[in-house]
Amino acid sequence: MRPFLNYLLSLISPLIFLISTVLIFVVPKNYYSDLEYYQNEKIKLIDNNSTIFFGDSSCGNGVDAKLFGENTYNLSLTGSYITCGSLVQLNKLIDRKKTPKEIILMYTIDGYNRSLIPGYKLDNKSFKDDFYIKINSFKNLVKRVVFKIKEPRLVIDFENDYIKQKESLVDYNPVEIDINLSSDNKKCIIDISNLCKKYNIDYTFMIGPNINLIDKSSLFKFKKFFETNQIKLNTEYYRIPNTEIGDSNDHISPVFKSNSTQFYKVLIK
Repeated sequence: MRPFLNYLLSLISPLIFLISTVLIFVVPKNYYSDLEYYQNEKIKLIDNNSTIFFGDSSCGNGVDAKLFGENTYNLSLTGSYITCGSLVQLNKLIDRKKTPKEIILMYTIDGYNRSLIPGYKLDNKSFKDDFYIKINSFKNLVKRVVFKIKEPRLVIDFENDYIKQKESLVDYNPVEIDINLSSDNKKCIIDISNLCKKYNIDYTFMIGPNINLIDKSSLFKFKKFFETNQIKLNTEYYRIPNTEIGDSNDHISPVFKSNSTQFYKVLIK
């Protein structure tokens, strides 16, 4: 029995060492850390009285800030951060005495349904957040070293002012999606609205480009929340044609980004 235990220990010891090394020494860094850094650097350059787009990848891929004119910036993150990431970004601007004159908050249809994922807070990360990120780092390390699986690397496409897209989808069939606010989003939406009212910032919540449709009954309840809390909302959105779809149902191809941008420019003005 003892020889077997020694043999078993010899097998698992390297694994225990590897896990311990990752958990102790790996700096917590989620997949989108480079995007966080990229958008945070923009915050440092922003002046007062600017127009800011906050949102997820539907906004990052769907709105070209340059086409809106001077002093317009797109600070979109991804759906993992939901509206709570935008709240942190807005607070950063206000703390730097760079209060925007107008903000547009744009998220994909089911982005409003999501809860905040551990590890995707922009500030006040807890032990749980750091642990979650380190475990994912370890999983990716095992994939690369043991199974020789390379995770696609996040690359910033500076020309497109967002994450570089993968290959475009082909023949995507639109579906109806429910839109039901998560409790995390409800709280952060109300907090954003209160901040805007306090600092006299013009704001509107919107829905990002999508090839899919919204279930009408869920849309009614969605609108009701905003009406009850007196929060500005516009539910019109750019329906992506199949010929313009990028690497996701809510990502317009960079080649056609100007089309969705023009749609929202007319809608907002």
